[in-house]
Amino acid sequence: MEDNEEHDMVVNEIFSSEEEGYKYYNAYAKSKGFGVRKEELTKKPGTDIAFRRLYVCSKEGYRARKHFEKTKRKRTPRPLSRCGCGARMEIEISMESGEWFVKDFVVEHNHPLAIGDQTTFIRSHCGLNDAQKADAIEYGIGGLRTHEIMEVMEKQHGGPEKVGFVPRDLYNFFAKYKKERIEGHAQCQMDYDAFGGVVVFDSTYRVNKYNLPFVPFIGVNHHRSTTVFGFGIVSDEKTKSYVWLLEAFLESAQQNHPRSVITDGDHAMARAISKVFPNADHQLCSWHIEQNMIRHLRKTKLSDFRKFVYYYRNVDEFESRWADFLEEYEITEKDAWINRMYELRKKWSRAYTKDRYFLGMQSNQRSESLNSRIHKNLDRRMSLADLLGHTDHCLWRIRKNEAELDARASQTVSFTELDAAPLLRSCANIYTPVMFKKEEAALQLGVQLLGDGAFRNFRRSNSAANHGQPCWPRTPSEKSCVGGLGHLQLRCRARRQPPATTPLPRPPAASSPCSAATAGDTASASATCSFVAALGGNRR
Repeated sequence: MEDNEEHDMVVNEIFSSEEEGYKYYNAYAKSKGFGVRKEELTKKPGTDIAFRRLYVCSKEGYRARKHFEKTKRKRTPRPLSRCGCGARMEIEISMESGEWFVKDFVVEHNHPLAIGDQTTFIRSHCGLNDAQKADAIEYGIGGLRTHEIMEVMEKQHGGPEKVGFVPRDLYNFFAKYKKERIEGHAQCQMDYDAFGGVVVFDSTYRVNKYNLPFVPFIGVNHHRSTTVFGFGIVSDEKTKSYVWLLEAFLESAQQNHPRSVITDGDHAMARAISKVFPNADHQLCSWHIEQNMIRHLRKTKLSDFRKFVYYYRNVDEFESRWADFLEEYEITEKDAWINRMYELRKKWSRAYTKDRYFLGMQSNQRSESLNSRIHKNLDRRMSLADLLGHTDHCLWRIRKNEAELDARASQTVSFTELDAAPLLRSCANIYTPVMFKKEEAALQLGVQLLGDGAFRNFRRSNSAANHGQPCWPRTPSEKSCVGGLGHLQLRCRARRQPPATTPLPRPPAASSPCSAATAGDTASASATCSFVAALGGNRR
C-alpha cells in the first residue's frame, strides 16, 4: 500500500528541467537509503536537444567481466557494489509545455537499504555545497592542510556524519580547484602591458619538495611598488630550460618583448636572454655583484672596485681609472673574476648604465622581497600545485595593496604650496603621490632653470600616431622641448586613458609671471601631461 502511494506521488511530479528531476530523485533516494546514478540521455535524432533521461539506483547492473579477467593487478580491486537492482526513474520532456514528466518509475530494490547516517557516505549524497567550498578555500589560504580542514569542518557540523561529504570529496575539490588556478592571470598580462618595460627575475630560489628553480617575473608599477608579471618553474638551470621559460613568458605576453631585464648573473640565463630577448638591455643585479666582490676582493681593492660599480659617471673616466686599477693592484690573467667583470662592464657599471632604461633599479631586490613573502607560511613538502596556490595568495596581497594605493591616488592630490608653479600643480594632479614625492625636487629644479613658461613649448612629434588622444600614449613616443638648456628629449610608456576631468579643488595660487593665463594654456596642459608621463608616474 505504501509503495503504491509513493509510486503515485512520484509519477505525478512535474519538473522545469532535467537537472531539477535529478535533484528530486536524489533527495527521494537519500530519504529511503540508496544512491542514484545518471544513465542514458536520449536526444532527438540529428539534434543536440535532450528529451529523455534515465536515473537508476547506484546498485543497478553488474561490474564488467573484464575486471574479473585481469591477471596482473597493481592494486586490490574495490569491493563489489552493484547487484542488478532495477529501481529507476525515467523522465521525458513535453514538447508542448516544455516541462519534464515522469515516464517510468520502479520502486522495488533487491538489496537492503542504508539506514540512519549511513546515507551520508553514499556517493550521490556526498559533496561540498557552495558555502563549504568557500570555507575550505579560506582555510587553505590560512595555511591549513586538507586533512586539517576536514577535521575543522567535521567539528563545525557536529560530526563526520553531518558534514555532508567525505575526505575524498574534499581532496577531489582541491585538486580541481588548483588545476583551474594554474592558468595565466589576465591581471598579470594587463600589468605587463602597462609596466613591462623592465623585467626583473631571479632563478636562485627553490621553494618546493622537488628542489626545482622557481623564477618570478617582477616589475615596478606607477606607485613604485612591486608588480608581478608571472611565475615559472623549470626542471634545471640549463640554457635550454631557460629558453623554454622565456619563450613561454613571451607567448603569454603576446610576444611583447621587454626593453630591459635585470638578473642575478647566471650564465645560462644570460645566454637564454641573448637568444630570446636579443634587443633587450641586460643589467646585472648590483646586490649579487656586491656579494661576489666581498668574496673575491679585500680592503682597499674592494673599496676601489666598488667605485666602478657606483661612482664613475662617464665611460672615458671609467676606462682611465680601470687602467690605473689594473696597474696599482698588478692584475694579471690569473685574476679571472676581475677580467670577467671587465668583459661584462656594460651590464653593471654606472658609467655604462646611467642613461639606459632601468627605471632607477639596480638590483633584483624586489624579486628577493617577493621570495621572502612566499617563504612565509611555506611548507617545503608542498607539491607544485600547492606551491602555485600559495604564490597566488601572495599575488592577491600585492594586488590588494595596489588597489589601496590606487584608491588613495584617485581621491587625493599631492600637497603643493599656494605659490607653486603651474607645472608643479599640474603634475600634482597627474602624478601618483609616490611618484610626485620622488620627482618633486627635479620638477622644481626644472622650473628654476628653464622657467615654467618654457614647458609650454612642448610639441608632440607623433601626434598623428596617437589620433588626437589626450597625451596618454600606450606605446613609447617622443616629446620635444626647446629651452634655455638646449633640446630636451622625453620618452614615456603609460596606459592610454583620459586624465582626470575634474581635479580636486585647490586654493588659488599667488599671482606670478608663470601663472598668467595665455592662449597657450591648453597646449601647456598637454605638454605638462607629456612631461609627467615621461617619468612613469601617471595615475591609472
